[in-house]
Amino acid sequence: KSRKTPQLKLYMIAANKPFLLFLLSFLLIGIGSGSWFTLLFIFIDSYLAMGSSFAFISLVSMTSALAFLGIWRNLASIFDKQKTWISSAVLLVFGVLGMSWLTPGTTSLWLLILFVSLSHIGLIGVNLIAPSLLSDIVDYSKWRYCADYSATYFSLYTQVIKANLAFGGALGLAISGMAGFKPSDIVFSDTAVLGLHVGFSWLPVVLILLSVFLIYKVPIDKRQHQIITRRLSIREMRDRPLAISE
Repeated sequence: KSRKTPQLKLYMIAANKPFLLFLLSFLLIGIGSGSWFTLLFIFIDSYLAMGSSFAFISLVSMTSALAFLGIWRNLASIFDKQKTWISSAVLLVFGVLGMSWLTPGTTSLWLLILFVSLSHIGLIGVNLIAPSLLSDIVDYSKWRYCADYSATYFSLYTQVIKANLAFGGALGLAISGMAGFKPSDIVFSDTAVLGLHVGFSWLPVVLILLSVFLIYKVPIDKRQHQIITRRLSIREMRDRPLAISE
């Protein structure tokens, strides 16, 4: 039996197309949501001048997101993890894009709460489905390469979690800052407002939609995963030593 070298292990991971699509998709949606989330308070407080309601907005939106955890889990088990991921991401897009239409002085508190809640509900759905979908991809890797690299896959996934939100936040702040948006200003120029909208809404929406396209291309749906697990079970039974009775 050939010895699995680190180079061979790296090749097996790099050649795993479903994993690469998943990782890139999760990276993009993390950067987009990180940019949005970092600028959320600035957008509400400095731009909309509704910072006094931020705690209440956060309470309602987070409570709504937690209430949807069970719904996302049930949808993933009834339908498909990819479809549930896509539905969550589309809901996130509606929330983030909806906030770009809000203007100072005319925005209703409950309309703002609606869009923030949609964003959080969508984001929590994506984060709930991601590790479960990765587990399916790990099963595919076990079947294809006859080796278990679960720890490596989830380690890379964890590193992306740490990097994408931080990078997204820095990117959002950089874009709005280069456009001249300063939270301390009372009046904002058109260029500054444009920069805020790019970093807070438009760029995140583009990245999230790219993420949806990539996750749609992952060739492991519910039916494919059932086939993979069945084949893994057959292989395990075949390779298991037979018990010898006396």
